[in-house]
Amino acid sequence: MEKKNYWLIGLLVLIVLAITCPNRDDHVEAIKTEMENRIDFEEHPLAYFAVKWGTNLGLSAWGFKVNNWIFFSVGKTKDGQLSSFGIFNHVFVFIG
Repeated sequence: MEKKNYWLIGLLVLIVLAITCPNRDDHVEAIKTEMENRIDFEEHPLAYFAVKWGTNLGLSAWGFKVNNWIFFSVGKTKDGQLSSFGIFNHVFVFIG
């Protein structure tokens, strides 16, 4: 393969990364989904409402912020703890 084709493929990958970079709403939705998957709603029925309506409030209280680095995005709390990482329109959640 010619050297020119490698540059073209690299440029194409960077364009796809930039187009599919998740935003803050994607990070919040991924964290909500992860919390829903971890809670037993049959044992704690009121937890459903806490997750559905309290996640945005809780993330605001923790100082949750998403930094967009054009090709990927990183969600952190105000103390700098990594909470989520987004790339190729997918968000990976890191909560304990």
